[in-house]
Amino acid sequence: MIEIGTRPRPAVLYVDDEAKALQYFREAFEDEFTIYTASNVADGYRILAERGNEIGVLLTDQQMPGEKGVELLDRARRLNPNLVRILVTAYTDYDSAVQAVNAGRVYRYVHKPWDPDEMQGTLERAAEFYSALVERDRLLTEKLDTMRHVIMADKVAGLGILAEGLNHHLRNALTVIRAYVDLTPFKLREELNEQA
Repeated sequence: MIEIGTRPRPAVLYVDDEAKALQYFREAFEDEFTIYTASNVADGYRILAERGNEIGVLLTDQQMPGEKGVELLDRARRLNPNLVRILVTAYTDYDSAVQAVNAGRVYRYVHKPWDPDEMQGTLERAAEFYSALVERDRLLTEKLDTMRHVIMADKVAGLGILAEGLNHHLRNALTVIRAYVDLTPFKLREELNEQA
């Protein structure tokens, strides 16, 4: 990951069966982002699985031999729901776009050939969006941990109050029993004296 300020910028994975498209993408953006490339869906998914949360942005071509880009987008979403997914295609296939939005929950739909300046802006926004999603999850986890600690502290405090109440009642009960045991010999003598 390339560092921007104190925060690492997420890496980008571009999947396309055209070697020249991958090379051009890498050359255009490797100074700004850590770039991974794959020439098919299987290799792209393998890179996503190996790199974990290091990759924050996935771009994939739709029309490739074998599995289509939208299938990778859907599988990638299940692997990492925060992954920002972008569909890139030269085709104006409305059905593919709708399928990508519905199945892969696509962040953007980009037409080939893409403009380097526009793509730079898209990647910048996608990286920021990914970072915001990761930060949101971190804050939610932190808040959940705090809530667990508060609930546990309340339970411990409740047990303390219960124990003190039981101690008070037991102490009172023991005091009564002790008084009874202490007074029993005197009561027995009184009884014996009255009967004599």
